[in-house]
Amino acid sequence: MLRPLILLLALFLSSGCTALYSTADTWTSPDSEIIYQFNAEYRTGTTGRLIIIYVNGHKLMAGKAHYWSKRLTMTSELEGKPVAAECGGNDEKRTCTITVGGDKVALLKF
Repeated sequence: MLRPLILLLALFLSSGCTALYSTADTWTSPDSEIIYQFNAEYRTGTTGRLIIIYVNGHKLMAGKAHYWSKRLTMTSELEGKPVAAECGGNDEKRTCTITVGGDKVALLKF
């Protein structure tokens, strides 16, 4: 009796997981002239939402938001400068705005 219940629970928890991928946006650092490409992954599941920000294919930052929260702010560092990602929106329009050193450098749309 316990095994079918565990299988049913596992099926329920895994069935609600979805991933969306953002458009990519590029930024050239004025200090180093390095070109950075930003993109993001938006995962939804039974425990909330996870947003992962990538730069040049490497994970820069990640944050988890609850379903009742419409906004998520994350911070990290790039070239010794503070990086912030402000993500939000509704089911029809989700975006993440990326700033480096206070300057808007990318807008990622899902």
